[in-house]
Amino acid sequence: MTATATNVLDTARKYMGVTTGSAQHRAIIDKYNSVKPLPQGYAVGYHDDWCDTFISFVAITAGATDLIGRECGVERHIAIFKKLGIWIEDGTITPKPGDIITYNWDKSKQPNDDWADHIGFVEKAEAGTITVIEGNYGGQVKRRTISTGWGYIRGYARPKYVASGGSGSGGSSAGTSKLPSLEKLATDAAAGKYGNGKDREKNLGHLFPGVQAIINHRTNPDGLAAKTVDILVKQTLTGVYGNGADRKALLGTYWQPVQDKINKG
Repeated sequence: MTATATNVLDTARKYMGVTTGSAQHRAIIDKYNSVKPLPQGYAVGYHDDWCDTFISFVAITAGATDLIGRECGVERHIAIFKKLGIWIEDGTITPKPGDIITYNWDKSKQPNDDWADHIGFVEKAEAGTITVIEGNYGGQVKRRTISTGWGYIRGYARPKYVASGGSGSGGSSAGTSKLPSLEKLATDAAAGKYGNGKDREKNLGHLFPGVQAIINHRTNPDGLAAKTVDILVKQTLTGVYGNGADRKALLGTYWQPVQDKINKG
């Protein structure tokens, strides 16, 4: 099974607020330990640090271990990311939803290439701010908000997720020229191909806001034009539609107004 970034993030969100020592925390540890062979042959204990165990647990639960691997030690997990060809040795980039962020608490400025101590899933990145979901953050599953390029960031992994609503890989962004344009997806969605309501949102994943905005624009082309572009700009800036030719192919006729607004700042 190969997962999407949406699958992984939705799974992580389900465990928000789980605290060390709770029944849910013990269940996380037990599930990690249930998958054999165990990395390093080590069974994680209930009193161990569990930030990376949580990453691996989410990967197991979401069917993404082929993309992320399994580990309970962050630096060893980075070695796995390198073998998978998904490691980004740069703590200053703007990450994408579904990226895996690692930290080194012993160094507070970039470049930060020392031993990694902590790890989490990037939930979103916009306007210079990154929101991360982390296990064992103050003893619980919790969100952390940091600035892009924060000195403690060690680097990122970008799993080769399958894009929501399509096939293939290439990162958590849906930006790939192999996908239909948003306009084609909107046409198909309006015809019922992806269902309605929550079903449509689930089937389209992180492409849903843009597709739905285009459907709404077609219903009311004058009144919703600016709002539609604003929605597409916001998503574009988080990396959802990729760059260059991929972005242009996905946005179609909306590419120019979106790009113009981005260029104007």
